[in-house]
Amino acid sequence: APMRGIRVQLPPPGRPTTEKPKGLIVRIANPEGGQQDGTMVLNDEIVSYNDLYGRVINAPEETKNMLIIQADRDVLHQQIIKVIDLTKQAGIDKIGFAMVARE
Repeated sequence: APMRGIRVQLPPPGRPTTEKPKGLIVRIANPEGGQQDGTMVLNDEIVSYNDLYGRVINAPEETKNMLIIQADRDVLHQQIIKVIDLTKQAGIDKIGFAMVARE
């Protein structure tokens, strides 16, 4: 049986944009010291999975159309998928991925 996948819409190649995206942004840091999950930050506040769900479900409607995920290099796919699942359940329609520019 074919596996169900996640539809991914990649941005067209080009110059990186410096404008701030509208909507919610979750940053996931690399896991530290033998931990499985990295620290999650939603719009500049550290959140747990429960916090994330609660904040997204109670977010203003105009910010709920899209979630941007910025994950560091060593974040496990399992954590990213859990964030996607939780935020979809909380009413997010679109999910995008952003790269953090290295200095």
